[in-house]
Amino acid sequence: MDADGQCGPTFGPQCADCKAVQPPRDVMLVIQHMLDGRSLGSKLERCFRGLLCAQHSDTLTRIYCMESGNGCLNNDGRDEEEILHVFTPAFASIERVWLDCMTGLEFEEARELHRAGIEDTVISTGIPKANLVYGEIGFFGLAEIFCTFLDMRSLRTFYDIGSGSGGAVFAAALLHNFTKLCGIEIISNLAIASRKQLDIYRQYSADFDQKYAFLTDDRDKSADSSFHQDISFISADFQEVDWSDADLVFAATTCFDTPTMQALSRQSEYLHAGVYFITLTQVTRSSYFITFYLFFIELL
Repeated sequence: MDADGQCGPTFGPQCADCKAVQPPRDVMLVIQHMLDGRSLGSKLERCFRGLLCAQHSDTLTRIYCMESGNGCLNNDGRDEEEILHVFTPAFASIERVWLDCMTGLEFEEARELHRAGIEDTVISTGIPKANLVYGEIGFFGLAEIFCTFLDMRSLRTFYDIGSGSGGAVFAAALLHNFTKLCGIEIISNLAIASRKQLDIYRQYSADFDQKYAFLTDDRDKSADSSFHQDISFISADFQEVDWSDADLVFAATTCFDTPTMQALSRQSEYLHAGVYFITLTQVTRSSYFITFYLFFIELL
């Protein structure tokens, strides 16, 4: 899967007019994927279902019937309007956790760390400076990919190549029940800063779970008690790390030169069949991969 990071925005956190969180382009598809277990993880699903329950919505009854194949939503727009009314703040709640997790390492702070470390990295590795231009994908950019393009059911391991501040890793951890997430970042002070954010992430993630604990049924509580996410950040060149166990790989490859893309493509051939590989702007140069989506996404 490849994404063009130079065009945007299709699904952003704010509307230029109302400054309100905007839902994905096809909300009903997202909801159906979520209900099928194809898309997002327990935090968003729990928040969404809980807010619907709090409204005593009969839409919820029809949604549960859809899961068993015995019901359907109204086609007059009323159900979609109600779901939008609930889904949007549910999504915003998860994004708020992500923003809190990035406290102290927002885009400008991360870019300063990048500027401070790039010269030493170029000298020590010989990598062209143009390959190391800093950029980030926003929370909603990654969320749209997860929501609308991927079948997430069997995905357990996530790698971000060129993880920068760690924002994509933390977003992935919030959006899906990955059991292992790893960011690989060649600029060491960015990797070190990402590791420091881990404690902040764990605190805010735990606070969210506690806040919505009253919406959790016994089955969810049992799953939560045994669920653990192994999150790590490695300071290294991606060619020096074994990421062959990945189910989903993300790489912001917009500024990678030809030798770097070739190296990335060669190493990607060690991945197992069926893996998703999301790149930005450039297509993976390997005959082992099929490009099945090209779309526009906004970068920070």
